[in-house]
Amino acid sequence: TAESGGRATAVALEGGAEVAAAAVGAGEIGPLPPADALALMAWCGASGGAHGRRRGMAPGRFGAWWAVAAAAGLLDEWPADPDRMGAAVARLGFWGFQPQGRPTGWRLGLVIANPDLDRSWAISARDPA
Repeated sequence: TAESGGRATAVALEGGAEVAAAAVGAGEIGPLPPADALALMAWCGASGGAHGRRRGMAPGRFGAWWAVAAAAGLLDEWPADPDRMGAAVARLGFWGFQPQGRPTGWRLGLVIANPDLDRSWAISARDPA
């Protein structure tokens, strides 16, 4: 948001996906396949928002993998073993939603839930065009 007129809200809390989504003002959420969630995180990490400087896909992929490792509790083993990361991704739940505001421009609505830890994370970000 430093390079734009965008807004972002993120939370980390105990509870399921619906609790995290509600905490960032999300309405209806829908499940995302893990591959789609990782691709969305990588794209957002690579982007600079609607007006910011684009960082590139390598930092975007790194950020997506790091976020999943953090949600799965694998940061003490960083860099995480790819097989352990794959198993962790399969245990996590991913949901998407439309951030509040006009549905134009750059936007991200994502929830990650770790049922083993009873923890969830949500981010709602948008940068109107």
